[in-house]
Parts: sequence; structure tokens; C-alpha cells
Amino acid sequence: MKREKYSIFGREPDTKKGCDIFIKKQKKTWGVYYSLNEDEIQHMKDLMRRYYYTPLKPAQHLVQGNWKKVEDQIKFIAIKYGPIYKELRFEFYNEESKMWDFSVARCICFPLGRKGLVHESLVPKSAVVDALRRSVSVEKLQWKKDQGYDASVHNTMDAHHVDGKEFKTIYLKFLNAIKMSEEEFVFKIYPEHGNFKTAKIEYFGKTGWDFKEEAKDIRSAWINFHTRNREYELIDPSKHRAITSEEIKFNTNIRNSLK
Repeated sequence: MKREKYSIFGREPDTKKGCDIFIKKQKKTWGVYYSLNEDEIQHMKDLMRRYYYTPLKPAQHLVQGNWKKVEDQIKFIAIKYGPIYKELRFEFYNEESKMWDFSVARCICFPLGRKGLVHESLVPKSAVVDALRRSVSVEKLQWKKDQGYDASVHNTMDAHHVDGKEFKTIYLKFLNAIKMSEEEFVFKIYPEHGNFKTAKIEYFGKTGWDFKEEAKDIRSAWINFHTRNREYELIDPSKHRAITSEEIKFNTNIRNSLK
């Protein structure tokens, strides 16, 4: 099957992976606080106009619709640090310095997995887990600060759950404590994919999925349970990714040998 190709920034048609590599390289080349010139702004607007989308049709108004509302107002585009993980991101401004932080990670050029089912388009299980992770992020950041960590001074370090007290382990314990299966819990929180009215979670552009005000009791119960059972360690994320990669390869080999 021939892979579909996309043209961004006036380049020859390229694969999703090729476009992804190009954008990441450009952001690093431009560097933080770089302001795109007029040609680059037009290329970026063209990219957003053509590829900023979600395959989840009921959610279309959250993506292309929001973009179309403000496209004509955008006069400046700059690269800044993201507010939580300090990743390089595009920020869009009008002449009065109003800013929109459209996440271009959902463009078809960028997601290399499930055809754009990311961000507000996530399937219910993934969205619920994302909301659970997001709801404890403030506590996790505070723990890092309590250890004396400062992202602007120190090398990047993650607050990583220690072995035996991983996020997934705590999540499964939580389900056991409330005596619900994962399927029941996910259905309770997000019963229909793309129906944001019946869901007890919602997607925030800057931070991701989190619980609605009406579900604050569930959110609070989870945070308290997680805090009681979690234990962190500061770890170099690149080192952790290498360890995780080796574990995945090992487990894959074990599964294959048993087939």
C-alpha cells in the first residue's frame, strides 16, 4: 500500500514521519523565542488550514472550526516554551498580543499512530487515563520542587514512579478499591466517544484531558488514593526511555516465543 504524502512549508511531498522530522528540526534550528517571518507565517497558516484536523467528526468544530475563527486575526507566530513540560511549541498572536496555543501535534503530518486519534480525539479509555494522569500533575510538579528541582537551571528530570508503585499499578488498585472493572469505570466517565456532553471529562487546549467540575468528587478520590500509594524518584527521561525500550523488546520476545 502506497503511503500518502503531504507538502508543508513549500517542500516536496513527504511522509508523515518526514514532515514530523522537518518540523522538529526547524523548531530546534529557530530556537526558543524565534518569531517566524512573513513567508514562514504563511507556510504555517497553510499547514494549519490543510492539515489541522481530527478524524472524529463530532469534534471537528473543536479543531478546524476554532482555527477558522481566528486565522485572519493571526499576525505573529513565535516559538516558546510550553507551560508544563517546557517543550518547544508554536504560539499564535494577534496584534493585541492575544495568544492561541493551537497544538499542531494533531496535524496529519505529525501523529504516526492511529490516524489522528490524539488530543480531544482520543478514544475513551485513553482519554480517561490521560485525565487521571493530568489530575495528579500539579502534585507531581510540587514534589519535584520540594526536591530542589528547577527546570530552568537543572537538566531535565522526571518524577518517575518507583518500581512496584507504577501509575498503572496504582490505577488498578484504585479500580479494585472502588470495586469496578476498567470497562465499567471508563464507561462511567466517558460513555460515548466524541460525545462531550455526556462525558465527565473535557479537553483543555493547554493541558489536555481533565475532570469536569461535576465530577470533582471522582477526581478528588483518585488524587487522594494516588497520593497515598505513590512513591517517586527523580530520573533522567532519556535513561528511562532506554530501560523501557529494552523491557518492551524483552517482553515482545517472550510473547513471540510462546506463540
